[in-house]
Amino acid sequence: MKELSISAFVSPFYRQYLGFWVLLLVFTTVFMEYPQHVLLAEFIYRNPILPWVLPLIFLSFSMLVLSFQKELLCKPSYAIFHHLGLWPKTEFRSHIFQVWISTHAFFIVYLGFLSIYGIKAHSYLSVFALWLVIIFSFVLHLNQIKKTFSKPIKERLVPRPFKRLTLPPFSWLLVQLKEKRPLLLLSTKGLSLILLSGFFTSYATGRYDIRWLLFAGLIAAYFHLPILMERMKMEATSMNWFKSLPSHPWRKSREHIIGLSLILSPEILMFFWRGIEVLSAFEVGYLAIYMLSLVLGLLGLLKWIRLKSYDQRILIPAFFIVFITIIFSFHPLFISILGLCLFVLMMRHAYEQ
Repeated sequence: MKELSISAFVSPFYRQYLGFWVLLLVFTTVFMEYPQHVLLAEFIYRNPILPWVLPLIFLSFSMLVLSFQKELLCKPSYAIFHHLGLWPKTEFRSHIFQVWISTHAFFIVYLGFLSIYGIKAHSYLSVFALWLVIIFSFVLHLNQIKKTFSKPIKERLVPRPFKRLTLPPFSWLLVQLKEKRPLLLLSTKGLSLILLSGFFTSYATGRYDIRWLLFAGLIAAYFHLPILMERMKMEATSMNWFKSLPSHPWRKSREHIIGLSLILSPEILMFFWRGIEVLSAFEVGYLAIYMLSLVLGLLGLLKWIRLKSYDQRILIPAFFIVFITIIFSFHPLFISILGLCLFVLMMRHAYEQ
């Protein structure tokens, strides 16, 4: 039931506001380092007004989530969830709490981080008020959802859009992730950006050379394996009919490169934003190409594994081969060429997407 609730209530919320969450992740990881978050927390609790604004911000966000979920429950397709109102109170609260914490997790974690500095600044009253509002928002959420279950489902006509836009093939993977796997996209981007931010912070101390950032790019590329596997699954299901249409290798390669570049745009932006301070423009450029080439190489490797019916555990020795080339100071462009060659070899067949 937990998985069903997550896919029914949490995923649609992140899907609806996916652009906001991606921008938030980029802003808090690419444009801000950990010391800047600390400075922000100290600035907030030095100001006499801002600590009291935080509860209002959280409450506003919580009301947005509540209104969105109440809209969902009014749909006929969500009638199956109205039996939850008959559950014992303990189980009902536990179920609603799981959904509530999944949608509020980012703000709760960040407000917890700010609260630590609020306590250090001896702003006990504002910190207490903040967490009182957080508890109040859950109680309000619980009561309002319970009240919604007691009402009949409203019938509502949804007008069809006047015109449907034709999406280019390079955007299909991004649309697939937005519509069906928004949590996968957000979690992958979050982990990847946090990892790169940490590696850039440690590299700025001067104790590491460029191989440290190459290793970070390798790990970040492997973080995108679930997204690449989702692409493979999409090709085997919804795009299965598309394989019967021959396509020029250059066209297929171009669509894959543009599509994956869109998905990797936060990481590429971080390379340019954070790297330009500690690296030359040439080094920043080939790091971005290196990251994209690794992901394209992984996609080519996954296609080769599927074609030969090999075990996906081949990805493990592939990781260590690239790791060894980094250790022995092979130039990143050499590693990039290897990844691109593997990708191009798998694109040469007219019926292989």
